[in-house]
This record gives sequence, structure tokens and C-alpha cells, in this order.
Amino acid sequence: MVLKPLEFSECIADTPWFRQNLHEHETALEDAYKSIKNIETQCRELISCTRKLSLAQRAFAKTLTEFKIETVGTTQTDDERVIGNCLREFGKLINQVEEERTKILNEAESHYLEPLKKFRVEAIGRTLHEEKRKYEKESAKFYQSLEKHLHLSTVRKNDFREADAQLDIQQHIFCKASLQYVAEIQSVQERMKFEFVETLSSFLYSWLTFYHVGHVIHEDFKPFLDGVQDRVQKVSEVELFCDHYIW
Repeated sequence: MVLKPLEFSECIADTPWFRQNLHEHETALEDAYKSIKNIETQCRELISCTRKLSLAQRAFAKTLTEFKIETVGTTQTDDERVIGNCLREFGKLINQVEEERTKILNEAESHYLEPLKKFRVEAIGRTLHEEKRKYEKESAKFYQSLEKHLHLSTVRKNDFREADAQLDIQQHIFCKASLQYVAEIQSVQERMKFEFVETLSSFLYSWLTFYHVGHVIHEDFKPFLDGVQDRVQKVSEVELFCDHYIW
């Protein structure tokens, strides 16, 4: 969405076009506030589901680790020993991956969710509520003073001069509030480009880092896994060979 810029010179003129443009900027910030809140909710839901997945993975790893493959005979061959211990190693692999996942989950609240909420509440929320309220208050006071000023009688010149001076003061206060409000809106819009986006990109980067670490763990574990598959294949071939000659 492309908005027309809010010019400081237009704050002073306070034209209907300026008010319409200001309203469009306010609407955009309101939409951003709602969208960021929705992102926070979905992130928390994602993290909650991921924690449940991690618990299930660890439970599965525990079952694998505790499982024992019994062998027949007084001694074990090297193949049987490796095959018998492989499930324990599988469990260790899963736990190693889950440790990396847990690191991300533990950092998510303080590193990503809290900054998102802080930006939404303290930047957007404060601008749309506190700063907007100040602006609207001074706007109402100025135009009320202007309305009274227009109905003054020119006969009583002293009253007119006093009201004129008071109106100038009120206009100055209103212009100052208007400039401050526009400056706050512009500041939030600029911060949206780097502060908000940077937080989300860091969150995404942490997830991608987890997948990268998982890939590295897989590469380190691959020789062992290939070795287990080779030994299982050998044992299977021996078993088929024995069955063939027995029958």
C-alpha cells in the first residue's frame, strides 16, 4: 500500500485534503496494529505446537533408547552388537536435534515475541491513542475558540482584541500538537521498515538455522546409519541363505 506523504506544511493549513490523508495513515496503522497482533498470536500457537512436537519426539527417543534387541547364543557378533545398540544411538540423535529446537523455543518469547508486542503497543498503540487524543483535543479546542471568535461583536473592541490574542495562542498550541502527531506517525512508519521487519527476519533466521543444524547432525550421523543398514543387509542375507539350505 502506498500512502501520500504527510507534509508538515499541510499540518498548518489543516485542509480537508490533509485530514483525509491523515485518516488514511491512521487506518493503515490500525490495520498494522491488528495484523501484528495476529502475527503474535500465530507465532505463539506455532511455538506451542512445536513444544508438543518436541515432547513427542523426546518420548519417542526415550522409547528407542530403552528398547533392547535380544540375541540368541552365548556371544554376540560385531554385527549383532552394532544392531543391538543402534536404537540407543537413534534416540541420542533425536535428542540432539531436539536440544537445538529447545534453544530456539526458549529464546522465542524474549527475542522475538516481546519485541513485536513492544513495537505494537508502545509505538503504534501509543501513537494511535495518546498522540491522537492530544491532537484531537487541541483541534477541538482551537475550532471551538474559532467559532466563538467568529460570533464576537466588533463593537466591543477590547473583547475582540483579547479574544484574538487568545485565538493566536490556541492556534499555536494546535499547530504544535498537529506537527507532533504527524512526526509520531512518520516515526512509526519508518520504524516499521527496520525494527518490525528485522525482528521477524531474525525469527525466521533462527528457524532456518535450526534446519541447518539438523542437516549438519544428519551428515555427522550418516556414516553410522549407513553402517547399520549395511550390517542389517548382511544379517538379512545370511538369514535368507540359511533358510534356503534348511528348507
